[in-house]
Amino acid sequence: MHCILGEKGWEREYFKIVLAEEQRAARDRAKVMLHEGEQIKIEQKKCIDKKQLFTLPRIVLSVTNRCTLNCRDCNDLMPYCIEKKDIAASQVIEEFHVLENAVSEIITVEIIGGEPFLYKELPVVLKEVLKSPKVRYVEITTNGTMIPSQEIITIMKHPKLVLYISDYGNVNCELSKRLYEVLLKEEVHTIKLENTLWLDSGLPQKKEKNLHKKKYEYYQCAAKDVCRTLYNGKFYVCGRAPILDEIGILLDDTSYMQIEKERNEKEIRESLWNFYRRRTAECCECCDYASDAVKYIQSGIQMKRKGSE
Repeated sequence: MHCILGEKGWEREYFKIVLAEEQRAARDRAKVMLHEGEQIKIEQKKCIDKKQLFTLPRIVLSVTNRCTLNCRDCNDLMPYCIEKKDIAASQVIEEFHVLENAVSEIITVEIIGGEPFLYKELPVVLKEVLKSPKVRYVEITTNGTMIPSQEIITIMKHPKLVLYISDYGNVNCELSKRLYEVLLKEEVHTIKLENTLWLDSGLPQKKEKNLHKKKYEYYQCAAKDVCRTLYNGKFYVCGRAPILDEIGILLDDTSYMQIEKERNEKEIRESLWNFYRRRTAECCECCDYASDAVKYIQSGIQMKRKGSE
């Protein structure tokens, strides 16, 4: 990693380096995708035949939809899950390798939930992702309400891992502060995010949007570059799409690509190529994140849970 714990301003330096590398990879991919006609066929063949680098800017591994909070406006819609569950580490790892083996490099892999520290197999997944030579950075995002086990803390001292703690204000500020202090003493690369305001993506329901509006918002949305999410056998265009799919709102496959483990690397690269070339997705009909009219709202507002987990 380029940043060293204890060096003044390492957090700003980390943001600068990682963001620049992710943006470069996203720009390179977008530049290729702008070609049309015969030229795009040439670029596609070079990529699929491994004569051209295929770098993914960032992917997200969603390992559980269980969470210690129940935020009404959660962008990833965790309170609206039908069934609370963990994804087996063996499945997460196998599907991660399907993507990893098919590409040249992945700048960043982020591991999230729900709350990732609720996930009992987190050490197994972390170790596997950290040892990949194709992954440059690994990040975990937590709401800061749990102190992880000593085993996890030890793994998180790896030089290419950074932990993000989200502070939503009154709902978790004391707990997130406690976790931050514990991890600083343990010399874990930790960044505390003051997330007291969120962009309001809206409820999990479809809105009236014409094709032009959907294409415009898809183009504007950063999620298609930095939030593509691997969850339970599918690689989704954003972190919101998995739950929209799970609760039956998505009716077509424009919001994801299926992870088919029996296919070879060349076939997976071709699927990835086509997936990244899409111009919109059905999940955009259920989201205002990239709308010109999107508003800021207070983060972390809690709602009553439906039954017990």
